[in-house]
Amino acid sequence: MATSEPPITRSELREELREALGDYATKNDLREVLQHYATKEDLRRTIQNFATKEDLLQALQNYATKEDLRDTLRNYATKGDLASLETRLIKWMVGVMIGGMATAATITIAIQQAFG
Repeated sequence: MATSEPPITRSELREELREALGDYATKNDLREVLQHYATKEDLRRTIQNFATKEDLLQALQNYATKEDLRDTLRNYATKGDLASLETRLIKWMVGVMIGGMATAATITIAIQQAFG
């Protein structure tokens, strides 16, 4: 003869479900946890504080472009310009020294011939 268990009552069923589901979160538990996370509106407000593409482009218009820098640097000497200037200055200095020595020799010769 098979013994049949008596049917479970609603209150027993609720108690068993509470014990079985005790480790799972309730709606209230989820609400408490989700309060610590940002909502879509919080994110929208935060993002409004960041620059848009248009803001960045407008800010960058105040800075020089490569072409602006090229235009400005055209007025300055290059390394090649400075090297050729150095070469011309050396030639000029050598010419002045030779001219000075030739002038001194001419004066010396003139003095010797006049007085001597």
